[in-house]
Amino acid sequence: MARGIADRLPASVTSFVGRQRELAEASRLLSASRLVTLTGPGGCGKTRFALELALEVAEQFPDGIFWVPLAPITDPELVMPAVAHGVGLLGLRNRPVTGALAGFLRHRRALLVLDNFEHLLAAGPLVAEVLTGTRFLRVLVTSRSRLRISGEQEFSLPPLGLPGSNEPAEAVAASEAVRLFAERAVAVDPGFALDAANLGAVAEIARRLDGLPLAIELAAGRVKALPPKAMLARLERALPLLVGGPRDLPDRQRTLRDTIEWSYALLGPTARRLLAICAVFRGGFDLESLESLSATAGIADNLLDTVQELVDQSLLRGEGGSVPRFAMLETIREYAAERLAELPDAAPLRDAHASVFLALCKEAITHLAGLDVKVWLDRLDQDRDNLRAALDWLQERDPALALTLAVPAFHLWESRGYFTEGRDRLQVLLRMVPAPTPTRVRALNAAANLAIDQGDLEDAARLLQESLELSRRLNDPSGQATALIWSARIKLFDGRAAEARPEIEQATELLSGRSDSAAAMRLLHFSGLFEYWSGRKEVGRDLFERSVEKCRDSGFVSLGASSLTMLGIARADLGDLGGARDALEAALAASSQLGDHWMIHLQLSALSGLAAKSGRPRAAMRLAGAAAAFGEARQSLLPRQWTALLEGWLAPARKSLGPAAGKLQAEGRKMTLEEAQACAFSPDSDQGWPASGRLTPRELEVAALVARGLTNRQVARQLFISVRTVEFHVDHVLGKLGFNNRTQLAAWAGEANLLAK
Repeated sequence: MARGIADRLPASVTSFVGRQRELAEASRLLSASRLVTLTGPGGCGKTRFALELALEVAEQFPDGIFWVPLAPITDPELVMPAVAHGVGLLGLRNRPVTGALAGFLRHRRALLVLDNFEHLLAAGPLVAEVLTGTRFLRVLVTSRSRLRISGEQEFSLPPLGLPGSNEPAEAVAASEAVRLFAERAVAVDPGFALDAANLGAVAEIARRLDGLPLAIELAAGRVKALPPKAMLARLERALPLLVGGPRDLPDRQRTLRDTIEWSYALLGPTARRLLAICAVFRGGFDLESLESLSATAGIADNLLDTVQELVDQSLLRGEGGSVPRFAMLETIREYAAERLAELPDAAPLRDAHASVFLALCKEAITHLAGLDVKVWLDRLDQDRDNLRAALDWLQERDPALALTLAVPAFHLWESRGYFTEGRDRLQVLLRMVPAPTPTRVRALNAAANLAIDQGDLEDAARLLQESLELSRRLNDPSGQATALIWSARIKLFDGRAAEARPEIEQATELLSGRSDSAAAMRLLHFSGLFEYWSGRKEVGRDLFERSVEKCRDSGFVSLGASSLTMLGIARADLGDLGGARDALEAALAASSQLGDHWMIHLQLSALSGLAAKSGRPRAAMRLAGAAAAFGEARQSLLPRQWTALLEGWLAPARKSLGPAAGKLQAEGRKMTLEEAQACAFSPDSDQGWPASGRLTPRELEVAALVARGLTNRQVARQLFISVRTVEFHVDHVLGKLGFNNRTQLAAWAGEANLLAK
């Protein structure tokens, strides 16, 4: 399998049964056609089949397989942004998403898998546009119906193979549908086994359910309570219902619906109500959120038992992880949503759902300036579809409250690259809620910051001008200071550092004596930017050092990584190459852990310049290529003055390498982030860093702390670096000194008088 492909695809939590002939046929179609649509009724196993097919053909796509789940998306206009994010194309700046996608994928031999497209068919022509703009891209779609666009090759996924009525027992047991039933039955009842007593009943159940995987799995989930013969009897009594439903639906879809209804009918009243409540969620949910809604619905008692009842019926599935989390197949969620609509308290339940995620966002804000910032960003990201659902509901029912939710959601959009989605959402809500309130000030500032990230400085300036006027009118010094800081950022971003002085000075005056520590630290960082880019480089460096210290003391990891980055750049510019390396190494480790793509782009480019200044031209060119590719994939735009400075650093390296420079950059463009880090910090790369027993200042610092008995995690917190970076340093220290363990290191440190320093 191609490197890393499995990591990009959803994890397979169940075995894949049969369908080898269909896999071979679909693989052949995919090699001959650029667009293959897997069609079939809900529950026929399209998603699972597509996953297996992607793994089967992985070697044919050296540039990657990108899986984009579309079930949570409700608006066709969000399809292309979702695809862009799925392939790693983040932060689009005033460019049509479809064109940007085509440009990004134009020469890549990649497979794009679009899962659950049936409710978004209006976006089909956009898929065609992307294909037209690329040369080698293949697209695999799962949908209940065709996209009906040019070049589409439909592959109708049949049900699982069924046993014949007169086949020997061995052949019946080996049939696909019977094997699936048996494997799923064992999962819920380890004591279950096919034998002469139950084989006939299992085979008939498979036939009655038309070989539909979901229907079979639902039936197998009941095997603990209903042996196959008893189950078959209940199915037979339900068979007249299986021909009902709308005439324009395929028979198997009507069969599946009635199978779900049959499973639903076997639930107790509380479990039925809980299943309907679960439909409020989108994209999964954790137990704590479900408990909150259940309390609102008055079914908090015995909740775990009721959840287990739904899990046992395969109507709900656990998703693993340290925090209990659950999800429903989309077909089941659609059925549950119909039951939800019938509840008299459906609207209050949706209100409660929105309240849960508003509270989550507000709680997350209190942690985003702390050491556990990544944990909270990951948590918000995991529930981004629930945030979308809450915003959709509130936008219709209470736009002012929706704006209140959008303000803290900005931190997710900004940190994880959902720039366009965030800007669009804020733009709509700002139009709907014109009331002059502090919430509007914060929404204007958030929208402006997202615009700056995308390089749309004109729109950002317009938003900030309104924010400044409104915050002054409301006597809101915090909102005004934030608007001034972002206004200064516009000028710094645009290469007009000298013009940023008034905003910096006004923000400083507003924050003087106030308790807004996050804003004060942000101002300190921007003061360093102002001084450095205005030509007072030593002053800027000193301010960055102060900012790093304050961020470390307060646990403000994200801003600390930004200040470390600028400290590394300033040190390199002033000739302190070792200090620059230490700062940039710590900065890249922190930003990689946080997933801050904009900062990683800046850090990789800074490391390329540092390598050039350190006499490592080959590493410099590779890193320059890696930085360029990383930025292009995410549509990151770096400040123009930094680009000019970097070019000055790289020029001698390019000149010394001659024609080889371009080749090395091309090699660098293919590197992963991990490979780029190794290139930047390897002691053997271009022989630019010491590989002898002599330790660098950072390694001496780590060695002293380890020798004092600190754990790697304690060292990481004290030095404001990641645990992985500490492990990296410890391994190098032990290797350079020829030691095997920390005891030897501690003894050496004592002899070298290192502990007294």
